[in-house]
Parts: sequence; C-alpha cells; structure tokens
Amino acid sequence: MFKPIMIALAACLLIACGGSPDTSQGDGVVRLSGSASGVIVNGESIPQPLLEAYARKRGWNLTDPGQMAQVKEKTAELVAMAQAAQSAGLYDDAQLRADMALEQLNFIAGQLLEREQQANEPSDAELRAEYDREKAKIGEHEYRIGHILFDQQAQAEQVLAESKADDFDALMARYQDQAGIREAREIGWVKRNQLPEVLREPLQGLTAGSVAGQVYQSEFGWHLLKLYEIREFEGPSFAQLKDAIRQSLQRKVAADYARQVREAAKIDGLSASE
Repeated sequence: MFKPIMIALAACLLIACGGSPDTSQGDGVVRLSGSASGVIVNGESIPQPLLEAYARKRGWNLTDPGQMAQVKEKTAELVAMAQAAQSAGLYDDAQLRADMALEQLNFIAGQLLEREQQANEPSDAELRAEYDREKAKIGEHEYRIGHILFDQQAQAEQVLAESKADDFDALMARYQDQAGIREAREIGWVKRNQLPEVLREPLQGLTAGSVAGQVYQSEFGWHLLKLYEIREFEGPSFAQLKDAIRQSLQRKVAADYARQVREAAKIDGLSASE
C-alpha cells in the first residue's frame, strides 16, 4: 500500500528537492524544501509539499478536513518510521541506499516519460489511422489451414510432389513424427497477420481445398501449406479498440523517447573489456 509513497519519500531522503528553504533540514530524514505544514515529528517539521505529494498519490482532497487529517497522520507515520530507520542505522546500509537510489531513478524516469506521453497525446485522427492500418494487416477473412514444416528444402520439395497425388491429411499423419519435420498438423482458423509474412500473400491466392504450388521459407523452416476453408471476419470496432490503441501508441512514444535519450547520451564502460 505504501510503495508509491515510499518511492517518493526515498527521493526526498536522497536529495534536496527544489523550492524555498523554509523547512529544509540537514539532520532530518526529509530533505525537502517548502513551507511548514504545522506537523512536527520528533522535532522535525514536515514540509507542506510532502503532505501534498501524499494526497496526490492517494487521490485525497486537502481542502476536506477529514482527508487532511488522514494525510497528516499517515505522512507523520512515514516520517516517524524513517526516523526510526535512521536511528537503527539503516541509512548506513550500502545496499539499502543503493535500492533507494534505484527507486528514485525509476521514479524520475517514469515521470519524464509520462510528460513526454502527455506532450504527444495522439489525436482521434491518429488513432483512427492506426486502427485502419491494423485492420488492413488483419484483413477481412479468416483461414483454416494445415501445414507441414520442414528443416530442409529438399525434403519439402519431395513432399510437395507427393501432395499432387496424395491426400494432404494423410501426408501430415505420415510425416508428423519423421526426422526433419518440425510440425505437421492442421493449425485451425487464423488471421492473415498471425502467419509468417512469407505465407500471407500466397494464402490469399489459394482457393478452399487447394494446396500451395510451392514451398515457402520463413524463419521457422520450409512450409507446405493447404487451405481448407475461408470465412469472413469482422474485428472489433474502432470504439472498442480506441483506448487500447491509445495505450499502444503511448507506449511507443515512451520507448522511442527512451531510445533517443540513450542514444544521445555519452556512455562509457559498457563493453566487457572496459
């Protein structure tokens, strides 16, 4: 329950935050500047910004007297626990300080990425365009297919020749346990984007009940493909996927920004030889 608050408190314990120096104390556990809140724990004045931070994390309203009282009580409890930890020597524990430093770094990095996402909030037009792109990838049909997946092209070509005179299901049963066969089975209903890219275009050229006229190589091996059936597919609407698309685009914004920051940074000592 206290983890988000402890992360924020850890940040304040490790560095002095910006603001007016009204209550900043060199000997206290809270290294945070700001106006006094009126709450004092074992002689240490709790700054008002710390109460405000607690209230934000919990979604409480400081103008409500009852909620303000709870914020003061819970924040005072945290400070008292931090003081007890200091007295017990926890602040001298190198591993604990490293853990606190890591929490601070994670927290501030998360805040930076969140601001970048807010500054690049996708518009409805961008969300719709992404929906249309994904819909085009998926297509408007589902396919019931079977395939035999080979390690080597030569064996795949041999079975392709056999498929012209033999039943494909019988071939799958015959070869499924043989050496050089990675898989031989009916896959079932799939959408175009669920298949290796090399199979998507050939699949659309097949008619129901037909076997592909050649084998195709993907990163998994050599495929011999049969299309059993085709049926129409209507995916979720834009309204149903809008929030998920927004989240996906925001994750991409965060990942791209983190990569840009990393690439722009001068970082030494990463190689094993350094």
